Amino acid sequence: MFPISALRQTLEEQIQAGRFRRELWKSSGRLNAQIIRPKDVQPWSPETKKKFVEAFRESWGAGGAKAGSIPLMEDGMEIKPFSTSFKESEWSQSVVLSREAVAAAYRVNPSLIWHSNTQTYASSKDNARALYAECLGPDLQMMQQRINSFLLPMIGADPGTYVEFDLTEKLKGSFEERASIIQASVGGPWLTRNEARRDNNLPPIPGGDELIVPLNVVEGGQASPQDTHMNQMAAQPAACSCGKRHVKAKAEDEEEEISISGKVPQKEQDEVAEVLDGFFQRQTKSIIPKIGADAEEWWNEDRWNTELADDLEPALNDIATRHGEKMARAIGAEYIAEKTVNYIRKMAEGRAEVINAETRKKIQQAMDDAEEDEDLEDAVRDEMDKRSNLDAALLGSMLSKVAAGWGTEEASRQATDQGSRKRVYKVWVAGPNARETHAAMDGETVLIDETFSNGADWPGDDNLEPDESCGCNCTTRIIVMEG
Repeated sequence: MFPISALRQTLEEQIQAGRFRRELWKSSGRLNAQIIRPKDVQPWSPETKKKFVEAFRESWGAGGAKAGSIPLMEDGMEIKPFSTSFKESEWSQSVVLSREAVAAAYRVNPSLIWHSNTQTYASSKDNARALYAECLGPDLQMMQQRINSFLLPMIGADPGTYVEFDLTEKLKGSFEERASIIQASVGGPWLTRNEARRDNNLPPIPGGDELIVPLNVVEGGQASPQDTHMNQMAAQPAACSCGKRHVKAKAEDEEEEISISGKVPQKEQDEVAEVLDGFFQRQTKSIIPKIGADAEEWWNEDRWNTELADDLEPALNDIATRHGEKMARAIGAEYIAEKTVNYIRKMAEGRAEVINAETRKKIQQAMDDAEEDEDLEDAVRDEMDKRSNLDAALLGSMLSKVAAGWGTEEASRQATDQGSRKRVYKVWVAGPNARETHAAMDGETVLIDETFSNGADWPGDDNLEPDESCGCNCTTRIIVMEG
């Protein structure tokens, strides 16, 4: 009851303010003016005054036959407009303050209840987790303790029985994050093939209940064959009856695969998504007023292409540099980021043109599809909200993979220029629920500067058709061998 008591005054003020604004608009919101009658004319009797007021309201008041038209006054009377201070009538800010007060009383981030201008793609995910970790956590813990202390003994529960809220679904992150954390915690692979197939609604297969542990994963060593920290040893590609190439290495009479994960962390995908989210919001604020004013030139192609390229360039450069440096360390070479500046700029400009062209196409389609009585501004705003809330994440994932893949490939080229004799391969790793075409490519291995059989340099490569690139969750594995 304490939050309710503390909020009583705030909520009551909002209720009273709402009543005041309703009466204000009901009584004088249609015409902010007053009728002035000269003092030197013949005075009105109370009956005459009453008849005039009633006749005026019936004709020009709400629902009157002449409502909205200009009245013709007699006897020198004038209608003079006047303005009222609308601090009280502008209510949106007061509603926001009331909402923030209510949210604060219950320790809830206001962004979880309604959208704010400062909310980003990454912060929305963190706020959702914080709701259960910090806001509801203490209350749930208190309820849990009371149930265990009082309720269970009352129903005669076994002493070893206890109640615990299952917040796994609410607190767990993406599959990639959970898999990485669990893998690091247990020190090795932790999921059998049949367990993975069951999670994807597939039937079990013979021998699928055994946990596969690659030979290069040992206790106290690598937790996964995709770990980047490893020794580089001489290796040769081995042919297999399946037609795919496999890379093996010889070390102390044991064959060991030398591989480096080409997966792009979710954090890097979110970085690009935030850049796009901010750009789409800024674009919306500029375009909407022009469309509302029926401006013919509501789209400035040069401006938007330049601004988006400027926004994307540093993010793509950072991702390419991280993956390039990781690759260079594995090869034993140096990654020189200065050599990539011009190409990264061209990459940012090319992607900016494609993204903006698609945005303009979607806006024009939304305007064409709008109903006659529908506000064009609302139609465009809805479309831009989709670009900001949905497309930003998809584009962020795709662009981050392209930058990471290119940085890895560039590191190999630079290593060759520096005299390295190592050969570098990339292996297609199909993701969960991959497309049939991508699942069939699982394990396909090509040289680092070659394209895969579907024409892509990397998973998510936008050189592919949208049906093959959008939403692709496949990854790559990089294999380094002595020349």
